Amino acid sequence: MPDSPSSNPAFLKTLATMPINGRDVTSPAESPYFLPNILMECKRLDLEHFIYHRFFQQHFFAPIGQSHHIAGATTGSWTDRVIERALQREIAPDPSAPKRILDIGCGTGQWAMAMAKQFPNAWVVGLDSVAPARPFPVPLPANFTFLEANILHGLPAFGDASFDFVHMRCLGWGIPAQQWQHVIDELARVTVPGGWIETVEADLPHDTGPAFATVRTMLETILAARGVDLACSRRIDSYLRHATPSVHAISSYTRDIPLGAAGGGHGARMAWNVLLQLDVLAPFFLQTHCWDAPTWQALRAQIEAEFNLEDAQPSVTMSIAMGQKK
Repeated sequence: MPDSPSSNPAFLKTLATMPINGRDVTSPAESPYFLPNILMECKRLDLEHFIYHRFFQQHFFAPIGQSHHIAGATTGSWTDRVIERALQREIAPDPSAPKRILDIGCGTGQWAMAMAKQFPNAWVVGLDSVAPARPFPVPLPANFTFLEANILHGLPAFGDASFDFVHMRCLGWGIPAQQWQHVIDELARVTVPGGWIETVEADLPHDTGPAFATVRTMLETILAARGVDLACSRRIDSYLRHATPSVHAISSYTRDIPLGAAGGGHGARMAWNVLLQLDVLAPFFLQTHCWDAPTWQALRAQIEAEFNLEDAQPSVTMSIAMGQKK
């Protein structure tokens, strides 16, 4: 690896232009995303979806489809508790349930298909720049549709006010810094008045040991070479405030998912996810000469050891932002 990668033009050009396995139809200029579209990555994306759902205990955060339980006053007796539980099984119809849902950067489609099952009367569209390397499971939910399209080129297939709920998760590696406002504007355009936009983005792991800190620095160098600044993912609420058409009722917050042995089950699963991501990226690291094979193997082993330290408390910060179209 060059002594100063950030100041080596040839090295940075290689990082910026290296074609990505499974994404050869999309040039780096059209999409900076550099995770390959291969079977191993599809499995990791499925795992990541499971981790997020297990941690958050829900698929979305926007106030949509919030059914109201029929409840009555009870005295606290055993009989009344049984009656109350029976009553709570009856769900009042909810007019806020979305009828049209769009998932930007759907990957393997796990989130979109889960929403199709949760809202069987809704039409759910999963959109990504390439179809996943692994075929979608059969049978697909009848109300789920996949569309191949690049959000950086806009959404010409959809007219204004086409969806009640527009969702985008973990696409920060694929959006150049200068295009974030354009992307949010396009999400607002296809959202119906009163509909909701929601984004969920993951930052790089922090409070890690020195081995992962080395990899983090390299990842930031690669992202910068491809025009990506992860700080943009942490200020989507600002893009929502400046969106055209207008968006209001904007809120944002962060949640930290533990990573590693000290984080219990959640930490173990998240560490597994990050290590799998590094394994998927290993060919890119080697082809671009970030590290040679022996150096990378030693670094990968050190990172796994760091994640297993009982006194270490690394985590991954998730940034959640949402807003309602006026």
